[in-house]
Amino acid sequence: MKNHKWKIYLILALLITFSCSNDDEGQNINDENWGLLKKIETDWMQKEIFYNENELVNKMENTTEKLSKVTYDIKYENNIVETITLIEDFFFSTYPNHITVYNITYENNQISITPTANSDRQIKITVQVTGRFVDSYRVYETTDQDQYIETIFTRNANDDIESISLYATDHNNTSVFNSEQTFLNFDYNLNLNPVFNPVFELSHSDFFILLNLKISNANPTGSTKLVSIPHFYEKYRSTAFDLTENGFITKCILQHLSQSYVYNFTYYERK
Repeated sequence: MKNHKWKIYLILALLITFSCSNDDEGQNINDENWGLLKKIETDWMQKEIFYNENELVNKMENTTEKLSKVTYDIKYENNIVETITLIEDFFFSTYPNHITVYNITYENNQISITPTANSDRQIKITVQVTGRFVDSYRVYETTDQDQYIETIFTRNANDDIESISLYATDHNNTSVFNSEQTFLNFDYNLNLNPVFNPVFELSHSDFFILLNLKISNANPTGSTKLVSIPHFYEKYRSTAFDLTENGFITKCILQHLSQSYVYNFTYYERK
């Protein structure tokens, strides 16, 4: 009996030792030389970001498995984005590749992302900003620009995101509510621009990355989304992060619609 108890104690001691070792290993990652975000990878997608000597994004590549590779090339004038060239290469021959060149213009608190006349896609986007923070944006998918989808952001006094609402406006200037995503459980220790946070459901958010814009001060780790089409219902998203001592994210697990999705993050070394 004593021998049996001794074996149990030994097993427990070993389990505790291994458990502590794993915890220490996760916290002792040497991130002192980590710098700008380089890559985000999932089972189906990879986003890789390249920077110029001023640490501004000058190229970004999104590769979706078995679908496409999308490349953004950015041209600057005095460290301000002047043009963005979007190249879409599809991995199947039945769908043509696309090249779209966007001119970027700034007027008061509005940034206009306008395709040139000979571009393959004629989707115009206007972004309303306060400083670097996005207040709203409209996506015009018709050349006469009489119909658009508008996304509106609300934030608190600390510039933490509270909600993102989406409305569709037709050619009669009638707006219809589509959805609202509200956010909770903010983590102030994450060393990450929230625009990269998988908890957000946003179209065309790549342009926010390229234009060095922000959507929130701190990162939310949960959200509730009310959707009106085809009928009213709610859905939930939550994220859990693996962090280094200095708040760099190495892994994010997104829970969405009873499914789990893993995002892995890597960084450039600082010179």
